[in-house]
Amino acid sequence: MRKKILRTILAAALLSTLFTVTAYAESAVITGDNVNLRSGPGMNYKVVGSIPRGASVKVEDRSNEEWNAITYDGTYGFISANLMSITEDPSAVQVVATDGFGRVNAMYVRFRSGPSDDSSVLGEYNVGKEATITGIAGDWTECIIDGRSGFVNSDYIDVETNGAVAVIDLPQAGGGSQTATVKPDSTPAPTVAPKATQAPKATQAPKATQAPKATPAVKSVASKAGYVDGDYVSFRSGPSNSSAIINTYNRGKELTLTGTSGDWSVVTIDGQSGYMYSSYVKTTGTAQAAATPAPRKGSAGYITANHVQFRGGPSMTSKNLGEFFYGDIVTIYGTSGDWTELSYKDTTGYVFSEYVKKGQFKTESSKVATGEKITGREVADFALNYVGYNYRWGGESPSTGFDCSGFTSFVYKQFGYELNRVACDQAKNGKAVSNDKLQPGDILCFYSSGSYIGHVGLYIGDNMFVHAANSSSGVITSSVTGYYATRGFVARRIL
Repeated sequence: MRKKILRTILAAALLSTLFTVTAYAESAVITGDNVNLRSGPGMNYKVVGSIPRGASVKVEDRSNEEWNAITYDGTYGFISANLMSITEDPSAVQVVATDGFGRVNAMYVRFRSGPSDDSSVLGEYNVGKEATITGIAGDWTECIIDGRSGFVNSDYIDVETNGAVAVIDLPQAGGGSQTATVKPDSTPAPTVAPKATQAPKATQAPKATQAPKATPAVKSVASKAGYVDGDYVSFRSGPSNSSAIINTYNRGKELTLTGTSGDWSVVTIDGQSGYMYSSYVKTTGTAQAAATPAPRKGSAGYITANHVQFRGGPSMTSKNLGEFFYGDIVTIYGTSGDWTELSYKDTTGYVFSEYVKKGQFKTESSKVATGEKITGREVADFALNYVGYNYRWGGESPSTGFDCSGFTSFVYKQFGYELNRVACDQAKNGKAVSNDKLQPGDILCFYSSGSYIGHVGLYIGDNMFVHAANSSSGVITSSVTGYYATRGFVARRIL
């Protein structure tokens, strides 16, 4: 009972920066920042909207474990299941959003995707694990751990806050309410970070009559080159665990030490100055030019899909820096879990590793020029990069959109092959292939009525083909079975 009262008071104390979101059964609350709403269940589908943190959405379908179908502001689409919290309880769940700092206070504490024991487990953490607090949802604390957003049962996390006085109405049993005035302790909780191998010592909040401890002055030191000596180390805007996190870095990240402030080091990373807990900073010698650190060594790479998000950190909730498209040239520095750190036009960030590849990018036309053998599989894989693009009658380029024959013409043109422009004439290109011997790269010319051919697509394998379907669907993949099988088609092999 006492814990529930304390949690209620804590929620009141955090109201200085609150917003409230109410979700109901068959609904969900968005737990990420500016989450992309896509036209299909995957990163390759085009973005049709953006949803802010805390927004309530209607859940349409959860049969796909990774991507859920939802409706938001009348727009239907798909979002990552990890970035939303399903509300099973028909009563309202109130989420109070704020900024704060906390630590896990027990062993094997489960970090979940939503405020419920039924929500999926994102990870398990032990005593002393740092968390950035973003909200309170009933008996659960919403927080960010290692760059991921989720929920921890409030019994298992100690919260430190410098919130202002807040006056709210608290509901009473049996109806009615009482007014509660909450004044948080005026002195910030100590900011000493625990060593990785030791549990943190309990911190007792000072009495309200004590004066706040002054932040240690910054002491300049001779600039020294160094590196990060730890994983998921926070790089902050000030010498405190409650200061805003600029970014997180892993072991080996290069830095320049320029000063100290108590237990914190003033460092410069990628040209930006900030603070890092000194236990995680190692120096290697005097820096020749602290303001202009030596260029990092990286390897050439390129992006392998379209609409790939460029993030400020190794997490789906990190700041969105922009969007990549197939063939964009980047410089690769390393990996952090499932993410690859890279730079593009003087900006450093992270991309999901599945969508980046090391090596020199070769355009399809350059392969033709050098006489490299082209396979149907390569043609099919290239065509799949344009799933989600718009349909446009007479269109034959990514910038305008495609019609069916414009799409197949565009794809094969990149490999040095000129196809006839309309579907019925493309049925004369290449050589005939029986329907039971289809291979990726073959074009399928479908009948519309009688012997007239009015549609064309490109076979990708497993009884599937990719095509510019219509104005409402754009470029999609479809099965050769069912409707399209009943229409009938002729197959032509171009290569």
